[in-house]
This record gives sequence, C-alpha cells and structure tokens, in this order.
Amino acid sequence: MPSDKVKCFSYVRWSSEKQTKSTSLSRQLKVAADFAEKRDLELVEMLDDGVSAYKGKNVEKGKLGGFIAAVKDKRIPAGSWLVVENLDRISRQSAPKALAIFSDILDLGINIYTGMDNKVYTRDTIEDNSTDLLMPIFSFIRANDESKTKSNRTFGNAEAIIRKHNNGERDADGHVLAIKSIGTNMWWSDCSDGYVKKHSTYFKIAKKMLELGLSGMGIHSITKFLNEHYLDDAPITVAQTKNGKPKGWHKSRVKTFLESVSLFGNKEITIKGVKHIIKDYYPALCDEDTFYKLQAVKKANTSKQSSVKYSHMLTGLGILKCAHCGDSMYAHTSKKNDNVLRLW
Repeated sequence: MPSDKVKCFSYVRWSSEKQTKSTSLSRQLKVAADFAEKRDLELVEMLDDGVSAYKGKNVEKGKLGGFIAAVKDKRIPAGSWLVVENLDRISRQSAPKALAIFSDILDLGINIYTGMDNKVYTRDTIEDNSTDLLMPIFSFIRANDESKTKSNRTFGNAEAIIRKHNNGERDADGHVLAIKSIGTNMWWSDCSDGYVKKHSTYFKIAKKMLELGLSGMGIHSITKFLNEHYLDDAPITVAQTKNGKPKGWHKSRVKTFLESVSLFGNKEITIKGVKHIIKDYYPALCDEDTFYKLQAVKKANTSKQSSVKYSHMLTGLGILKCAHCGDSMYAHTSKKNDNVLRLW
C-alpha cells in the first residue's frame, strides 16, 4: 500500500569487488535504517554495486543520477531525504565538481544526512550558515586526493608488470605475470594465482569457437551452438548477477571474441591515455595469420548476406487498399525465390 510517510532514500555505493565481499553493504544499510526508524520515514534502498564516483559514473549512469533525475521530474518530492554513510559516497570527483552535485541535490529540496558524522544538510541550513559548506568541501578534497593516490598506485602496478613482461620475467613454466589492477582479463584465461594460464574449461570452448568461426559459421549460429552444447559452462556476466538473468552464451560475447587480438596472444590496455600492446600475454588460441584469415572469413560472410537486395514491385503500399474488404495491403518477398511477391 502507498505510504504517506516522507521517504528516506538510502544510497549505498562501492566500487570494488573487495569492498563488496566486506561489510560495506550491511554497514551502509544500517546507517539509513537507523535514521529512518528514528524519524519515522519510509526507507527506500538504492544500490550502486561496483560503480565508481571518482569519474562521476554514479551520476552519469548509476542510481544516484537516476535519483537526481527523478527529483527534477517531480517523481520524488522535495522534502525527501538522501542518506549516505559519508559524502564520498556521493562523489569523489574534484572538489568543485563534487560540490556542484551536492549543491544541486540541496537546491532541489532534498535533505542530506551523513551517518558517519551524524550531520544534516538542507538548503535552508546552508543558506543560513554558509560555513556549513566547509565540511563538505574538506570532505570532497580528501576523498578526491585518496582516489588520486589509489589510481596512481593502480596504474603504477600495471606499468611495473608491463616492464617485467617486456624484460622477460616469467614463472618456471613460462607463464607471464597477470595485470589484475586495471581492466579485465579474457574469460578463457585463468589469472587466479597471479600468472596468465589457460582456463581448464573455457580455453577448450574458446578453441571450438575459433574453429567454428574459421569454418564460416556466423555469430548467431555459434551462439546457438554454444547454448546447445555448453550452456552449463557459460560464464556468468555482471548483468546476470545483478539482474538475475538466466545463464547462457550471448552474441555480444561471441562477436567480441572473434574480433579480439587476444586470440593470438596480445593484450591491449590504456594507462593514463597511453595505449599499450602487450605481446604474448595470453596463451595463444591461434597465430596472427590465422586471426586475419578469420577476419577475412567473417567479412566474406557479411558481404554475402548484404549482397542480395530486395525491392518491391509496388510502392505506396501504406495507402493501397483491398477492393474487397477495404483493409490496407501488405507485401512479402520470399528470400528463397526472388520472383515471388505476395500481397494480402
């Protein structure tokens, strides 16, 4: 049943898997639950799982951006509450950008409560006492500095591994060091022990996908084949985990796989705007010549599919009416026989 209570929106966010596995979720939810109970508010939870606030993704694509849009559209009334553990959950961007988001929320008539310091911010309190802005400014500066330090450390780790790779550092079996701090590694590789190895299950499936692609089978047919023969082995995607979607192979994964230079071992990664091509990083599924042969096969298939063009003998079918019943007439051209045109 709809409630007449003022709503309290609990915004919970974390940006890493490590945080997800910790007590981050329960800790942040408790802050809002206690506040809602104390003020007799209706609690509504908003969760941004694995969404960073350093570059503003939680506002651009996350739940916080959706919340702000809903307030602007009057779907969430002014006077509602936004509860966060700390202001860095709202933004970790530079202080001016973070302060603009913070001020925008207050100007829309939303009250903000931060559980860590038990502080309430409203448009009226800020207007009556502008020194109340000092704490948010300092908080945003600190959060941004922390994120910068973490980012530099992360990039530094990746750059160090690339240097070691280029210097020939390998384990006793010739496996290369894995870069795990930036981006993701291919699903058919296993980097669990810090080195890039063949995945015990997925590498064999990847070889089969490559074989099917070289035989001329298209993306749709390969995806269908995988779901018929390897459904139980399909990797779980982030979207499936978040939205409860059924397990299965998807055309987007197959398309990306067939077009990736990782097939012959290369890894491409961008660090601070510089693109690095790391050769012999992945266990190769094929050599470079075979990869480009695959691209030629794919291109030939695409050209075949687009070479047949169909044109109707009649135009203006949207206004052509049947003399018998008065209904609009439609046309269908058979792909099996270009000379057949059916009207109904």
